[in-house]
Amino acid sequence: MNAKILVVEDEIIIADNICEILHSYNYETLEPALSFEQANRAVQESKPDLVILDINLKGKKSGFDFANEVLKTHDIPFLYLTSNSDFPTMKEAIATNPSAFLVKPFNERELIASIEIIINKLQSNNTENHLYVFDGKEHIKVIKSNILFIKSDNIYIEFFINNGTKLISRSSLKKVNEELDSDFIQIHRSYIVNINHIEKIASNEITIDKTKIPIGEKYATDFKNYIKLRK
Repeated sequence: MNAKILVVEDEIIIADNICEILHSYNYETLEPALSFEQANRAVQESKPDLVILDINLKGKKSGFDFANEVLKTHDIPFLYLTSNSDFPTMKEAIATNPSAFLVKPFNERELIASIEIIINKLQSNNTENHLYVFDGKEHIKVIKSNILFIKSDNIYIEFFINNGTKLISRSSLKKVNEELDSDFIQIHRSYIVNINHIEKIASNEITIDKTKIPIGEKYATDFKNYIKLRK
């Protein structure tokens, strides 16, 4: 796997040094981000596989903010590189669920070893946790757990994602269903839903993200049995 890595570090000399090290090990790196805003833009536009994240960033928002607000939403693994190793900082870092935590000045071998461990985990989960949606221009990686529901609209299907976005692709529910796992079930000829995002269940409809979705008569029994098994 030729991992694409984003370095988020407000000291440009350190950021460039990290990128040089990564290049020497044949990793692809994006332009370093010096702030929360730059890092957020890089994630939105370039979709890195891994982020190396400094805790202290220029501006009001920290690496902790970036981890909680951006990386969790996009389900991107990250490791902290920081000069702060006191217990309160460590405790707050652990709460954001990083893949690794390294203290500056970092050791090159420790950095690469940590990256290799993360990449190996990515490779083992690569075909299980996501699918690619072709929107007519490019194939977009979508984390399965982030999908709220999928709706069929004639020859197109619409993917509703939990970050508020919607992707449209020319395909069929049947074809997409083959790529999904047991968290998804078809409840109507036009809808497949992610069971983990259901908020309410009524006799003939469910609610996901405040959207009411009908339960087709043909699918009602299977859906009820499925719900019982999941309890």
